Amino acid sequence: MRLPSPCDIRCVTSPAENRCAPLSVHPSCHPPPQSGMPALSWRAPTENARQKTAHAHRGRAPKFPERMKKMNQEKQGIVYTDKAPQPIGPYSQAVESGGLLFCSGQIALDPLTGGLQGSTAALQTEQVCQNIAAVLAAAGLGFAQVVKTTCFLVNPADFAPFNEVYAAHFTSHPARSCVFVAALPKGALVEIEVLANR
Repeated sequence: MRLPSPCDIRCVTSPAENRCAPLSVHPSCHPPPQSGMPALSWRAPTENARQKTAHAHRGRAPKFPERMKKMNQEKQGIVYTDKAPQPIGPYSQAVESGGLLFCSGQIALDPLTGGLQGSTAALQTEQVCQNIAAVLAAAGLGFAQVVKTTCFLVNPADFAPFNEVYAAHFTSHPARSCVFVAALPKGALVEIEVLANR
Protein backbone atom coordinates (compact mmCIF):
# COMPACT_ATOMS: atom_id res chain seq x y z
CA MET A 1 0.00 0.00 0.00
CA ARG A 2 1.39 3.41 -0.97
CA LEU A 3 1.84 5.93 1.83
CA PRO A 4 0.19 9.33 1.39
CA SER A 5 2.43 11.86 -0.28
CA PRO A 6 2.55 15.56 0.62
CA CYS A 7 0.35 16.32 -2.36
CA ASP A 8 -2.22 13.69 -1.35
CA ILE A 9 -2.68 15.49 1.92
CA ARG A 10 -2.75 19.01 0.51
CA CYS A 11 -4.80 18.40 -2.63
CA VAL A 12 -8.23 20.00 -2.95
CA THR A 13 -11.09 19.25 -5.31
CA SER A 14 -11.63 21.65 -8.16
CA PRO A 15 -15.39 22.37 -8.53
CA ALA A 16 -14.93 23.27 -12.19
CA GLU A 17 -12.77 20.29 -13.24
CA ASN A 18 -14.10 17.77 -10.65
CA ARG A 19 -10.58 16.48 -10.03
CA CYS A 20 -7.73 16.92 -7.59
CA ALA A 21 -5.89 20.22 -7.83
CA PRO A 22 -2.75 20.27 -5.64
CA LEU A 23 -1.97 23.34 -3.67
CA SER A 24 1.71 22.70 -4.42
CA VAL A 25 3.16 20.17 -6.88
CA HIS A 26 5.65 17.84 -5.28
CA PRO A 27 8.05 16.23 -7.81
CA SER A 28 7.98 12.83 -6.06
CA CYS A 29 4.25 12.31 -6.65
CA HIS A 30 3.58 14.60 -9.61
CA PRO A 31 6.30 13.83 -12.18
CA PRO A 32 6.35 15.66 -15.51
CA PRO A 33 3.60 14.39 -17.84
CA GLN A 34 4.50 11.80 -20.44
CA SER A 35 3.98 12.38 -24.09
CA GLY A 36 0.29 12.52 -25.02
CA MET A 37 -0.93 12.95 -21.38
CA PRO A 38 -2.46 16.26 -20.22
CA ALA A 39 -0.67 18.14 -17.48
CA LEU A 40 -2.37 18.39 -14.10
CA SER A 41 -3.90 21.83 -13.89
CA TRP A 42 -6.84 23.75 -12.52
CA ARG A 43 -8.52 26.79 -13.98
CA ALA A 44 -10.23 29.20 -11.64
CA PRO A 45 -13.86 29.89 -12.59
CA THR A 46 -14.42 33.15 -14.37
CA GLU A 47 -16.37 36.01 -12.85
CA ASN A 48 -19.24 35.29 -15.24
CA ALA A 49 -19.39 31.68 -14.03
CA ARG A 50 -19.44 32.83 -10.40
CA GLN A 51 -22.31 35.22 -11.10
CA LYS A 52 -24.33 32.49 -12.85
CA THR A 53 -23.82 30.09 -9.93
CA ALA A 54 -24.78 32.73 -7.37
CA HIS A 55 -27.88 33.68 -9.37
CA ALA A 56 -28.98 30.04 -9.67
CA HIS A 57 -28.70 29.45 -5.93
CA ARG A 58 -30.23 32.77 -4.95
CA GLY A 59 -33.68 31.76 -6.12
CA ARG A 60 -33.52 28.43 -4.28
CA ALA A 61 -32.11 29.75 -1.01
CA PRO A 62 -34.51 28.90 1.85
CA LYS A 63 -35.81 31.93 3.70
CA PHE A 64 -36.01 30.09 7.03
CA PRO A 65 -36.40 33.03 9.48
CA GLU A 66 -39.12 34.71 7.42
CA ARG A 67 -40.99 31.44 6.94
CA MET A 68 -40.87 30.58 10.65
CA LYS A 69 -42.04 34.07 11.60
CA LYS A 70 -45.03 33.76 9.27
CA MET A 71 -45.88 30.32 10.68
CA ASN A 72 -45.76 31.66 14.24
CA GLN A 73 -48.04 34.58 13.33
CA GLU A 74 -50.54 32.20 11.77
CA LYS A 75 -50.50 29.84 14.77
CA GLN A 76 -50.60 32.54 17.44
CA GLY A 77 -53.70 34.59 18.14
CA ILE A 78 -55.16 36.73 20.89
CA VAL A 79 -58.53 35.58 22.24
CA TYR A 80 -61.01 38.21 23.36
CA THR A 81 -64.62 38.14 24.54
CA ASP A 82 -66.87 40.72 26.19
CA LYS A 83 -68.51 37.90 28.16
CA ALA A 84 -65.48 37.75 30.44
CA PRO A 85 -63.93 40.57 32.53
CA GLN A 86 -61.90 43.07 30.53
CA PRO A 87 -58.16 43.02 31.18
CA ILE A 88 -57.21 45.53 33.87
CA GLY A 89 -53.55 45.65 32.79
CA PRO A 90 -51.22 45.13 29.82
CA TYR A 91 -52.28 41.55 29.12
CA SER A 92 -54.80 39.53 27.10
CA GLN A 93 -57.60 37.29 28.31
CA ALA A 94 -55.90 34.41 26.49
CA VAL A 95 -53.32 33.76 23.78
CA GLU A 96 -53.32 30.72 21.51
CA SER A 97 -50.01 29.44 20.18
CA GLY A 98 -49.04 26.10 18.69
CA GLY A 99 -52.39 24.47 19.48
CA LEU A 100 -52.30 25.53 23.15
CA LEU A 101 -54.48 28.17 24.80
CA PHE A 102 -52.73 30.11 27.56
CA CYS A 103 -55.37 31.83 29.71
CA SER A 104 -54.65 34.67 32.09
CA GLY A 105 -55.67 34.23 35.71
CA GLN A 106 -59.32 35.00 36.45
CA ILE A 107 -60.73 36.43 39.66
CA ALA A 108 -64.40 36.88 40.50
CA LEU A 109 -65.04 40.04 38.48
CA ASP A 110 -68.45 40.65 36.96
CA PRO A 111 -68.02 41.11 33.17
CA LEU A 112 -70.71 43.82 33.11
CA THR A 113 -69.81 45.95 36.11
CA GLY A 114 -66.15 45.04 36.63
CA GLY A 115 -66.83 44.70 40.35
CA LEU A 116 -65.86 41.80 42.59
CA GLN A 117 -68.70 39.31 43.02
CA GLY A 118 -69.29 37.13 46.09
CA SER A 119 -68.19 37.46 49.68
CA THR A 120 -67.17 33.82 50.16
CA ALA A 121 -64.61 31.60 48.46
CA ALA A 122 -67.35 29.32 47.11
CA LEU A 123 -69.26 32.18 45.47
CA GLN A 124 -66.10 33.70 44.05
CA THR A 125 -64.95 30.34 42.68
CA GLU A 126 -68.26 29.97 40.84
CA GLN A 127 -67.83 33.40 39.22
CA VAL A 128 -64.22 32.60 38.34
CA CYS A 129 -65.28 29.38 36.60
CA GLN A 130 -67.95 31.25 34.64
CA ASN A 131 -65.33 33.73 33.47
CA ILE A 132 -63.00 30.90 32.45
CA ALA A 133 -65.83 29.18 30.57
CA ALA A 134 -66.47 32.39 28.58
CA VAL A 135 -62.80 32.69 27.56
CA LEU A 136 -62.62 29.02 26.59
CA ALA A 137 -65.82 29.31 24.56
CA ALA A 138 -64.44 32.32 22.70
CA ALA A 139 -61.61 30.04 21.53
CA GLY A 140 -64.02 27.20 20.66
CA LEU A 141 -62.97 25.11 23.67
CA GLY A 142 -64.44 23.94 26.97
CA PHE A 143 -63.42 22.61 30.36
CA ALA A 144 -62.81 19.18 28.82
CA GLN A 145 -59.85 20.59 26.87
CA VAL A 146 -58.15 22.06 29.97
CA VAL A 147 -54.93 20.18 30.73
CA LYS A 148 -53.46 22.27 33.58
CA THR A 149 -54.73 24.74 36.17
CA THR A 150 -52.94 26.95 38.66
CA CYS A 151 -55.05 28.08 41.62
CA PHE A 152 -54.34 30.82 44.15
CA LEU A 153 -56.08 31.11 47.54
CA VAL A 154 -55.63 33.70 50.25
CA ASN A 155 -57.01 31.69 53.17
CA PRO A 156 -56.10 28.01 53.64
CA ALA A 157 -59.47 27.53 55.35
CA ASP A 158 -61.18 28.30 52.03
CA PHE A 159 -59.69 25.27 50.29
CA ALA A 160 -62.58 22.87 51.01
CA PRO A 161 -65.41 25.12 49.68
CA PHE A 162 -63.21 26.19 46.77
CA ASN A 163 -62.43 22.57 45.90
CA GLU A 164 -66.09 21.58 45.93
CA VAL A 165 -67.06 24.20 43.34
CA TYR A 166 -63.88 23.55 41.35
CA ALA A 167 -64.64 19.82 41.09
CA ALA A 168 -68.10 20.51 39.68
CA HIS A 169 -66.58 22.34 36.67
CA PHE A 170 -63.27 20.60 36.03
CA THR A 171 -64.71 17.10 35.71
CA SER A 172 -61.86 15.92 33.43
CA HIS A 173 -59.44 16.28 36.37
CA PRO A 174 -56.64 18.26 34.71
CA ALA A 175 -53.26 18.64 36.36
CA ARG A 176 -53.37 21.27 39.11
CA SER A 177 -51.17 23.40 41.32
CA CYS A 178 -52.70 25.18 44.30
CA VAL A 179 -50.81 27.97 46.06
CA PHE A 180 -51.67 30.03 49.13
CA VAL A 181 -50.71 33.69 48.76
CA ALA A 182 -50.77 36.78 50.95
CA ALA A 183 -53.15 38.75 48.72
CA LEU A 184 -54.80 38.83 45.29
CA PRO A 185 -55.84 41.75 43.04
CA LYS A 186 -58.90 43.77 44.16
CA GLY A 187 -59.04 41.81 47.42
CA ALA A 188 -60.16 38.59 45.72
CA LEU A 189 -60.10 35.32 47.65
CA VAL A 190 -59.59 33.02 44.63
CA GLU A 191 -57.77 33.17 41.30
CA ILE A 192 -57.50 30.43 38.67
CA GLU A 193 -55.51 30.31 35.44
CA VAL A 194 -55.81 27.48 32.94
CA LEU A 195 -53.92 25.95 30.03
CA ALA A 196 -56.00 24.19 27.38
CA ASN A 197 -55.07 22.00 24.42
CA ARG A 198 -56.97 22.20 21.16
